[in-house]
Amino acid sequence: MRSSRTFKTFSGFRASAQRRFLVKKKLTELTLVTDPDHPLYEERVHRKIPREQVETAKLGIENPILITEDGLIVAGRQRYKAAVEAGLEEVPVRVVSGSMANLVRHSITENALRTDLTPLEKSQNADKLVKILQRETGCKRGQAIKKTAQVFGVTQQAVRDWLRLLTLPEKVQQKVHEGSLGLYKALDATREKKEPKPKPKPKAPRGHKALVEAVANDPGSPLAERYMVLLQWALGQATEQEARRKIPNLGKAIDAVRREEEE
Repeated sequence: MRSSRTFKTFSGFRASAQRRFLVKKKLTELTLVTDPDHPLYEERVHRKIPREQVETAKLGIENPILITEDGLIVAGRQRYKAAVEAGLEEVPVRVVSGSMANLVRHSITENALRTDLTPLEKSQNADKLVKILQRETGCKRGQAIKKTAQVFGVTQQAVRDWLRLLTLPEKVQQKVHEGSLGLYKALDATREKKEPKPKPKPKAPRGHKALVEAVANDPGSPLAERYMVLLQWALGQATEQEARRKIPNLGKAIDAVRREEEE
């Protein structure tokens, strides 16, 4: 019995504490972020509010809108717009503070729970959070991706795939956004082909037989030219001085020919 009363007391304290953080604000005191360059900007701010959501808002907004101390809306943009169209004068809000990374995290955390986000919208939110985490906390990209995955409740690979989507052509991104092309089909279709490994350079031929083959395969090559000079010298049609001028390692070449002949 004692533990039960303690639990109820604690629960009541927690609920009371939460209520203290909630306040009512007039809609005129709140501001939607419509500047695309602002970290809290989201394209969904321009979407029309469904009529049924407006009708529901007329009964009152229960879920508080998250705002900064200056009244910028961090999360709850659609609830705010529904309240405006419903003709409400004030709504419950909760003030959040901290770094811009923390504010964006609050915004994206709420959006991550939505089931109607397209892969492109998830990609944009993930990219925004990764960049802000890197800039504000100084963490490396891999660590920022890990934290972003935790916010969305997905694997790090899923976040990397979302980020890859933003590197694809805009036409492909739009198709994914519209639903006419799946995310992973888009990634597979545009996956860069691995560059073929360069062929190893052929080893320089050795000996008389190898030289004959090289000359036959490519008569105009420098190797064929040197071989012809060597052959002319062997037949007495060229002096040793001429041969040495065109063949730096004449001594080795002569030894190679003699070894072939001895075999």
